[in-house]
Amino acid sequence: MAQRAAPEFYYSEKRQAYRKRLKNPATGAWDVEVWGKTKAECREKAARRAADLAAEAEGSAGGRFKNPFERGDYFLLRRL
Repeated sequence: MAQRAAPEFYYSEKRQAYRKRLKNPATGAWDVEVWGKTKAECREKAARRAADLAAEAEGSAGGRFKNPFERGDYFLLRRL
């Protein structure tokens, strides 16, 4: 598979900050943005956010029930 041909950071003059985009492991889209005042700060925040996203994706895929209606939650949803 080809490498993504995009710069690592984007600098916004308006916000005076750097933006790094991350790939969401749950959806496969590059839709997660991390902002930081410096490149080092942005890299640090991106590493933490990537770890959080990976944990979320692992946790949501591990359960047997993906549809709330399969386990009977539809009775609770109807009352709301």
